[in-house]
Amino acid sequence: MRRTVRLGSVLLPVALVAAGCTSNVPRAGGPGGPVTPPPSTVSSASNGPVVASTPPASPSTSLSPSAPRPHGSTTKATPTILGHTGFGALKLGMSSKQALATGLIAPWTGREGAECALRSHLKAAHGEGAGDDGIVMLSGNLGVEIIDAYPGVSTPEGIHIGSTRAQMLKAYPDWRPVAEQDPNADGRGLPKVPGNSGAVYRIVTYKGKVVQLTLQLVHQDCYE
Repeated sequence: MRRTVRLGSVLLPVALVAAGCTSNVPRAGGPGGPVTPPPSTVSSASNGPVVASTPPASPSTSLSPSAPRPHGSTTKATPTILGHTGFGALKLGMSSKQALATGLIAPWTGREGAECALRSHLKAAHGEGAGDDGIVMLSGNLGVEIIDAYPGVSTPEGIHIGSTRAQMLKAYPDWRPVAEQDPNADGRGLPKVPGNSGAVYRIVTYKGKVVQLTLQLVHQDCYE
């Protein structure tokens, strides 16, 4: 009777299994010795490529240039200084496309026109959502004309939202409340920006503290 052997889900004739067990591969030390592998470790097709049996190098030993950067790799840091000409790569006077290309602002809202028609905000202020700080405004005539700070951002002179009025006056002694007769009153002042005659800082104080801080063109056409 011809018997079959089950290998997984395949039934093979015993004769075929037996044939596979009677290989003519030479054995070291006689018929009962261990199987000696063939002398060649390279196989080839008649006209195909030669394939070596050496295992490929572990992929963990190198990082492909096109592979994603490992978690935690650094890119350009978000600016923390509202400088004399802008906020990091975002500069006063930039076009809407140039400003958006910096990656620092959210998409513009509104329709670009001659006057202050486009509005955005610094992404670091509150992500992609709207908010009351970090506002950026642009007009077709002047380009970016308003860059508003948010908590954590300071001027090169060290003034930030939360600075005392005394600290602010030490950094910008020409600050005056433009809507008040009393020079010691709180309010909105426009001190000159050191080294940039085309811009001013718009600094608002309330109860002796800085509550708003903005870099803007002297002749901006967005407000006031």
